[in-house]
Amino acid sequence: MKTLRDLLQSWMDKWRSLDQRVKTALQWLGRLLMGAAFVYIIWLLVRDGQALFEIDWLPFLPATVGVMILYMLSLGLQYFAWTRLLSFQRKAGWLDFAIFARIVVMKRLPGGVWHWVGRASLYNTSTQVPTRTVMIANFLEIILIVLVSTSFLLPGLADFPPLLGWLLSLLAMAAAVVISVIWVRDQAGAKLGWRHDLGQALLWLGSYAGCLLLGAWILLLYGQAGGAASLTFSLALNAWAIAAAISYLIVFVPAGLGIRELTFVMVLGPYLPATTGLVIGVLIRLAFTLADVIWGLAGWGFGEWMHRRGLAREKQNSLSEDRE
Repeated sequence: MKTLRDLLQSWMDKWRSLDQRVKTALQWLGRLLMGAAFVYIIWLLVRDGQALFEIDWLPFLPATVGVMILYMLSLGLQYFAWTRLLSFQRKAGWLDFAIFARIVVMKRLPGGVWHWVGRASLYNTSTQVPTRTVMIANFLEIILIVLVSTSFLLPGLADFPPLLGWLLSLLAMAAAVVISVIWVRDQAGAKLGWRHDLGQALLWLGSYAGCLLLGAWILLLYGQAGGAASLTFSLALNAWAIAAAISYLIVFVPAGLGIRELTFVMVLGPYLPATTGLVIGVLIRLAFTLADVIWGLAGWGFGEWMHRRGLAREKQNSLSEDRE
């Protein structure tokens, strides 16, 4: 006759078996999403690349080099902000870098939310970070980016009272700070002081603001290459902030597909023909897609290699200590 202890042990064994099956399923899900993302990206490059042969895009080639560099810097800021969001759960390492590289590619998948699923599955199978924490951090990331983008775009809106625009801008930024501080206090599990909490919040918000400034610089480079000599940095920043806010709100669209292009056509209308504005939007998408592939492959491979080297070094050190 089974005792209570035997029954409990039997339930625990079944739970471990189920948990392992879930982990295995999530591992395969992550691999499938990564493979699908690369197939979709190749299709996009072939489709849009053929369309661009019909347009004289050579004047944009020098600007593309600068755009690629600026976008890589933006990805670095996004990685820093994400690892800071999870900094109370784990110390960022090469494994986080490899996961982020894979997520960058998954963002290109149709549906727009698959990178959330991929990120949750990768952290669930590779780390001890709870899936619930990763999913909440996903939503928090979007909320903060939308609020920061809104605070940038409101003061520059045409036919909008300047005083009201600045007031609403400050309110949006204040809301972002409050939400960030709440997250810090919830994750820290201890009172570390308002200076610490505010400092963490400003790190995240500063990173997202930096991404917006880099995006405006990208748009300015392409706009001037297309002939928009009178396009200013403030107008480019306003356009990029609008595109960022809308694309993150419409989460089912992959990487803001079509939203940036339409925004750029409207904003660049007074400076460039509509077709040139559309070309700039397509070029930005192609440059970003190519950069995502480079970052995804190189970052994933290098991050995994460095992570495994670290594990091997730890194992070697542990064996050396045991021998002593």
